[in-house]
Amino acid sequence: MAISFLLRLGERLPANTQSRQGHHAANVHIERRPPEPEPAQPPRQPDPPPRKPITTSHGFTVGEHVVYPRHRVGKLLAIEQQEIAGDKVDLFVIHFKNDNMTLRVPTDKIGNVGLRRLADEL
Repeated sequence: MAISFLLRLGERLPANTQSRQGHHAANVHIERRPPEPEPAQPPRQPDPPPRKPITTSHGFTVGEHVVYPRHRVGKLLAIEQQEIAGDKVDLFVIHFKNDNMTLRVPTDKIGNVGLRRLADEL
């Protein structure tokens, strides 16, 4: 145990825990030091302004229904941007009601997975 911990602990003890007169530890002097100042915190950077939500991308619009071959018909809830492995990636957020599942598909992979607009299928 570090002595500095014990000193700080002694500073926090209430007066009724001090040794009584006549006790062998009554004459022990406890050095009281002023608390050490907190290290200076760097100034907080202001938050960047909020981004305007993306509503269309690659011919798809938020709110429309899409066909994803493996999971059938889902609804495009949002188009969001996330940082993945240091790269900013645009993602389609698709909810499939039948499977009670939400899927995020990178917008640059929609051709590989076969994502299509439901309106184009009808």
